[in-house]
Amino acid sequence: MVTWFNMLPILISPVVIYVLLGTLPDMQFDDVLIGGTFVREWCVDQFFLRFLADDYAQSFVDWYRHSSLGNHLAVHGLIGLNLYVLFFPIIYLYATSMIRFSKWKAKSKLTQLNR
Repeated sequence: MVTWFNMLPILISPVVIYVLLGTLPDMQFDDVLIGGTFVREWCVDQFFLRFLADDYAQSFVDWYRHSSLGNHLAVHGLIGLNLYVLFFPIIYLYATSMIRFSKWKAKSKLTQLNR
């Protein structure tokens, strides 16, 4: 039977994947730069700046441009936490339905064995 301990990797995996993608080192492959910097900047553009007013967005971009790697990772982590809170009800419903289905399956097997 599936329990909450079995569902723990499903509950935390979205945040772990998101944070790990943002912490990848920058590398160059065939004159193309890939890595965590581009993931962090894309996430800031897509999930944060579009919801700010223009003046606040410009001041944040100025701060972000001159901030350290630690500040970049902190902003990336906060955006990931907010996204996780947004999608947690969906993940929770999935985990709950898997647990209930597992319980129903085990219960139906026991009733068939008792007959």
